[in-house]
Amino acid sequence: MEHILTLVNESIQKTEFIMIKPGFLELTPTILQEMYSVGLEPVRWKTKTLTMEEAEKFYLPHKDEPFYKDLCKYMTTGGSTGFLCLNTKGIDVSKFKDRIREKYGVDDMRNVMHSSDSPNRKIIEKNIYLK
Repeated sequence: MEHILTLVNESIQKTEFIMIKPGFLELTPTILQEMYSVGLEPVRWKTKTLTMEEAEKFYLPHKDEPFYKDLCKYMTTGGSTGFLCLNTKGIDVSKFKDRIREKYGVDDMRNVMHSSDSPNRKIIEKNIYLK
């Protein structure tokens, strides 16, 4: 199911793409609360199970890594929720992601959350996930 909130003058530079990974959807209300508390305001989101093709495109930068196939397989095992968020306070999203992973993650792969690591990847990942 996809949800969209209309924004006036939405700018891709002020947005972040964040995903709650499979197996952690029950934490969505808690993570949303933490997102809002640091100024990450979801404006568009979608819950779905990625296909293998989508997962492979999503994680393409890691194609040559030994964990790539296992990561893609894991990402297709169940529902995940992708969020396009306004970053209203200009926080460092990678530090937020690391804090959430430390708090709720199980291991390096099942680490609760993904966030885009560059403006180009944000556009690519948003387009794969929220199409």
